[in-house]
Amino acid sequence: MLSQRLQTRARLERKDDARLSFAADVGTIELASLSAGQMAAILALQGAGATEEALCDIVARIDGPQAIPWVFLTLTRLARLGFIETTLSAEGADLATLQPLARTYQPSSRAVPAGPAVRLCRFSYLHRNDSEMLLESPRALSRIVLHDARGMMLLAELTRAVTPQSYGETDRPGISQATAQSFLRMLYQNDFLETDAQTADVAQDNAAQALQQWEFHDLLFHSRSRAGRHRNPWGATYRWEGSRAALPAVKEVSGEGIALRRPAAIGDTGSPELGFAAIVEGRRSLRIPGERPLSKDQLSEFLFRTSRVRGRMRTEHEEVSNRPYPGGGADYELEIYPLVQRVEGMERGIYYYHPLQHRLFHVAGADAGWTALLKEAVEKVRVTQFPDVLFCVTCRFQRLSYKYSSIAYAIALKDLGALYQTFYLVATAMELAPCAIGGGNADLFAAVAGLDYIVEPYIGEFILSSRNETEWARSKPPQVAPSER
Repeated sequence: MLSQRLQTRARLERKDDARLSFAADVGTIELASLSAGQMAAILALQGAGATEEALCDIVARIDGPQAIPWVFLTLTRLARLGFIETTLSAEGADLATLQPLARTYQPSSRAVPAGPAVRLCRFSYLHRNDSEMLLESPRALSRIVLHDARGMMLLAELTRAVTPQSYGETDRPGISQATAQSFLRMLYQNDFLETDAQTADVAQDNAAQALQQWEFHDLLFHSRSRAGRHRNPWGATYRWEGSRAALPAVKEVSGEGIALRRPAAIGDTGSPELGFAAIVEGRRSLRIPGERPLSKDQLSEFLFRTSRVRGRMRTEHEEVSNRPYPGGGADYELEIYPLVQRVEGMERGIYYYHPLQHRLFHVAGADAGWTALLKEAVEKVRVTQFPDVLFCVTCRFQRLSYKYSSIAYAIALKDLGALYQTFYLVATAMELAPCAIGGGNADLFAAVAGLDYIVEPYIGEFILSSRNETEWARSKPPQVAPSER
């Protein structure tokens, strides 16, 4: 039996006869203007919950049959927000619980194909989390909690290919074939399974080819180090504060060591004004835009000096290129999408930068998705003003996985760091305001830009604005006291 129930950490509070609120670690929402049937259906989600059929019966009995579609719309909305989950029970005990993870989660009703064999997707993995066993996958927008050994037994059968019709025929205590088939549908509808047909169609499917070239640890690391496909604490949480001491800013050493000469400070009387050294010393993370917007020419120069293709060549294996920042194996897998918010001479929207032609191509307008990306960016850097430009950096991962084994995603992140530093130094030389951002939502950008999460994942973001002179003046780093040298 499949039932819908309130998520374990979610709380439901009834405000009055037509209004209630849900609260959990993912946030709080309020439902208002509820009819009597709708209120009764929502309250039924508490405790053991209720089946979709029972919820529809409650609403139809009180409000009439015309109110039934509201049940499915509301369940989908609450699932996306992380307030309810679906539990499969057998013989009076819970077997498995599906927990949605992403705001893009959409409950599926697709049937398991009758013909081709199915097996666990190679990206699916099982691990302990506190006292629970979790089945997760970087492909999935949900996870499954296994409540006892019965679920483990059912999963074990799917390590090899089985026909859907025969699944669950083996006698197991507490598991009927109907229960096994429900479990199979839960796995299939939430992308934990793959079929023989999907494997055979790789040659004709670009997304399937891209997925085939991802290694397990690379795709898992990508999904867990970005927001969107998990509900773990993320970012600066200071989770050990209060229980452990923070490491000092500088590692402690013993002994006298070897003294090194300190160059004269840049700008000191009698010292040469070293151009590059002055740029490195002036590098800052600046988050507040200046009074004047960036100009189109400034954006053009910035992209030219940081990201253009300076030349191409062929090796015995592939075509490579040369660009201003270093790239592993000269593969240059990173792609740059400037999200333009305030640039003189340009319409707001998302563009793709073509590094060979040195041109911008329009991708999307300044719609709700564009705004959501900007809001997420400013939340990360803790300011209220939108930047002039948000550079969204993606990765054509197959450029790396074609050549490298085991280290492809690590190379992409190293290349991203090299690009960030190049961004910083060029922005400093141009007297602009640069700032790298520590993370973002890869699913959100894929949806807004019309890209595939697997084929061209979103891995980095960087903001650029005109310089705010007040922020620049107060951003000078503290100097090391002579006694500490």
